[in-house]
Amino acid sequence: MTLMMAQKHMKSKGEFHKDRVLKLKLPAKTTIVGYADDIAVVVVDKRLDHLEAKCNDAATRIQRWLSNAGLELAAQKTEAVLISARKKKATMKLSVGGHEILSKEAIKYLGVMIDTRLSFKQHLAAVNNKAAAVMGALTKILPNIGGPQRERRQLLSTVVDSIILYAAPVWAEAKNIHMREVILTGHGCFMGYLHRFQLAESPLCPSCPSAIESAELVAFHCDRFARERAILERVLGHSASPNDIVQDMCSSSAKWVAVRAFTGKIMLRLQFIEWERKTQQQQLQLQLRNGDELFSDRMTTNTDT
Repeated sequence: MTLMMAQKHMKSKGEFHKDRVLKLKLPAKTTIVGYADDIAVVVVDKRLDHLEAKCNDAATRIQRWLSNAGLELAAQKTEAVLISARKKKATMKLSVGGHEILSKEAIKYLGVMIDTRLSFKQHLAAVNNKAAAVMGALTKILPNIGGPQRERRQLLSTVVDSIILYAAPVWAEAKNIHMREVILTGHGCFMGYLHRFQLAESPLCPSCPSAIESAELVAFHCDRFARERAILERVLGHSASPNDIVQDMCSSSAKWVAVRAFTGKIMLRLQFIEWERKTQQQQLQLQLRNGDELFSDRMTTNTDT
């Protein structure tokens, strides 16, 4: 398990020599990093109680050093996130300058949302919302007649790119791994996944009789989605591949939007197909139940006569 503690907003009462605090002696497997007036402490340990003790020890040492150096730490603004691959999520309570700090699902450090699984879902959701808001605000000031000129479209694209792709080297590889896991596990309205939980009679794809319907098959091979895939590949400039899809998304905002639209259309169609399948099953079950009741009524009538 890894605990990351971000300590922010240090107010200087004198000259601040940041390199000195970064060389401060801390407990084993404890690392301190800093940028400007932000400090982050990363602590690694297998046991939760050891992790908490080491983090509290590190926080005490850092605060003591800052105080001796004439610096004031806003302890109440300290945040912590517990990063772990364990299925059961845990929380920690830390003590920093007399303030109790509870670990969160995600914290923001240097503009990046770091979550408990390092999935960066919260970060991508936040930048998507920010990019959409900025795009909406900028388009309002552009003329509506004839659409924006080429230079203005480039300006919009550049602004959105800078928002979406900020710190991409940090989270892109994690999202690439996550995408591969999704493709390999096949979670969703895929027949292979539904059949595994006895929610479908067959795991086979309706359009690919000899293949199990999985996320990878649907997204990159199934003929049902050839049209959507062709639209995506025109934007990408090459054939879509599960190994390259995340890198493509991170290369430009246009490709990001294209991949998001592609996956959204696929999932929406699959959900509709699954809804139709369930509706047909329910109608068939209702017809069979009504038929059984009718047969039972007739048998009762014949018995009475």
